[in-house]
Amino acid sequence: MKRSYHIYIFSMVCLLNSTSLHGAWRDYVPFSGKKGEVEIMQKEFAVKESPIITVKDTIGCVDVKTWQQNKVSLTATKRAPKVEMLSEINMKVEKTADGLMITTSNPKDTKVSMDYTLLVPAQSHVNLVTQVGDIKVSGVTGRICTTTEKGNIEIGQAHDTVIAHANSLGSISIDQAKGNTKATCGKGNITINDAYSSVIAFTQYGNIDVKNSCVPATSKINLETKSGLIAVKLPSQVNANLKASANKGVVTSQHLITLKQRTTRLDNSSWKQLKAQVDGILGSGEANIVLTTNKGNIKILESKTRAA
Repeated sequence: MKRSYHIYIFSMVCLLNSTSLHGAWRDYVPFSGKKGEVEIMQKEFAVKESPIITVKDTIGCVDVKTWQQNKVSLTATKRAPKVEMLSEINMKVEKTADGLMITTSNPKDTKVSMDYTLLVPAQSHVNLVTQVGDIKVSGVTGRICTTTEKGNIEIGQAHDTVIAHANSLGSISIDQAKGNTKATCGKGNITINDAYSSVIAFTQYGNIDVKNSCVPATSKINLETKSGLIAVKLPSQVNANLKASANKGVVTSQHLITLKQRTTRLDNSSWKQLKAQVDGILGSGEANIVLTTNKGNIKILESKTRAA
């Protein structure tokens, strides 16, 4: 039997600083192949240069992209199994001195969600928090701070400082990390590609894969997992002090490492320790690299990119 649906169109009313944003149009359609309701709200906001855009505590996904305009385009999508449940989640949009703040009310039912899609000026700074939901950011040249309790984080073309936390469950992927980068996970993998500055990454359970295209003398790379593989790709010419420890694994390196002097007995215990704990120097030292896994191997690989 053919399923029917209804579309409702009405005018927008937007009151900032005190009330919720009401949509420019509302569209009820089935979602996820089941009976459900969707309400879509759209609005544009003028902002100053280099605004701070904040999304707080939503249950749903947040997707941020950039455009060459000094305004923010916001599309908010409510989803619920029944039409009467759409009112359980609402948002408030406030203009601040520095930019825009979007706050989401907590729904009574976990099946109700609010997804956000934003177009922001490229030079924006963004602070994004979801309780449950993925976060995607691409092309933002300002600072990026993202936090989710459950969800994946994907950041591309990052030019400034990046901080990403997937506190409970979820993986983190960061590409073209030009500024200092920090990523932490509860359970999930961390992948950082084309990093040019300091990298700090920690996960309780998961693998860490980092490629540094540049390792400045003043930078540090600190990677730690309780259970998982660590793979770090470094330029062929790199100068860093290195400490690597794989308690229940082995450390291997494609780079030449000058081991620091030590006195030891040559027995089974010392051979095992030599394979699992490395304290040495890459090139002439300068930067600091610390790699730690309790259960897993550590691979120090050579990437075909330039050094600092």
